[in-house]
Amino acid sequence: MAIPDLVGFLVGEKVRAAKLNEHTKGAIEAAVHYKPFVHIANLNTFNAGVGNLAVPMDDLIDDTDSMTVGQTGGRVIVRTAGLYRVTAQVTYANASGGHRGINLYRNSSGPWVAPKVPATPANVTTVQWTCTARFSVNETLSVNSETSVACNNCPTGGPDGLAGSFLMMEWVSK
Repeated sequence: MAIPDLVGFLVGEKVRAAKLNEHTKGAIEAAVHYKPFVHIANLNTFNAGVGNLAVPMDDLIDDTDSMTVGQTGGRVIVRTAGLYRVTAQVTYANASGGHRGINLYRNSSGPWVAPKVPATPANVTTVQWTCTARFSVNETLSVNSETSVACNNCPTGGPDGLAGSFLMMEWVSK
């Protein structure tokens, strides 16, 4: 929880209702007030060809700061500067050999981060990345799949958008 910025009491200052409200009601409201948050997902199956391809995340789960307004194809734009917790995930169908990965693109350059894991023949492969990072206003973030073996019908995320492929950004502090 972020600590709100409060102006302290001056020496000899009279205690007034407005100042008390600022230091109690105002501080509590600042602490529990909504924080910028976005959660986009792919609720349908998709095909990930060999290489580095954009993951279609056009299903909006939640957006408290208009971070998806005017954006398409799984790209979000930061509207409030600060420290964000970023979680991205791509889920692939089973495959023998090769690798599966996820590429996050910050401001369309990158990849910014690119974790990869071996593909598994018996099970779906899920690649997830979570980090905290400082973003400025108008910076963008998008997710690409990275695979050495084509994936047809990559698994869908459930109705909550927490399985399959998704991108979440949650504001943590200034």
